[in-house]
Amino acid sequence: MIGFVDNLPLVEFPAGRVFAFRGAWLRENLLRAAADAGYADWWLADHVTKSITEYLESQFAGPVVTVARLADAVRHVLMAIGWADVARHFQASRPAGEISLLQIAQECGGYELAFFERLRAAILSDIRDGAAVLSLVDIVPAVKLMTGAKVFTRFCAGLRDEIVGFSRHCICLNAGEKRMDVVIR
Repeated sequence: MIGFVDNLPLVEFPAGRVFAFRGAWLRENLLRAAADAGYADWWLADHVTKSITEYLESQFAGPVVTVARLADAVRHVLMAIGWADVARHFQASRPAGEISLLQIAQECGGYELAFFERLRAAILSDIRDGAAVLSLVDIVPAVKLMTGAKVFTRFCAGLRDEIVGFSRHCICLNAGEKRMDVVIR
């Protein structure tokens, strides 16, 4: 028998992608829905997250829950406690995608053209998979690898700015009306 972390089921997204359920992920989605409904720093996000987590730990039977079923359960809870406006905005987006810019640079042997094409493909893949948060990590080591610099120089800063601008353009061009938070570090 397989034991899951904290007795929580896996969450299955379209196209068969499966992620471990995490309360922080659900809380982020609740806060996003509340903000879209006009409630900044919604005070019930932690309580609703805890309630859904406890339900999944103690009453949900099965190793996997579809994201659609989980989202329906969350909307039902929100409606039951009188927060229909938050329920209307609730969407369970895929957990944050993380793209290692250093890994892409290494795979491309430091060649910029190949790097930007692989970065575009990775961003588009995360957008298609429904990520609401995208994290681009390791930008400084990636830039240093591609420039061959041992220390971060003005030339490095130019390439870093080009990567940020390219990523921003790629996301804006392909995300459409979908809200997407991006972290670059």
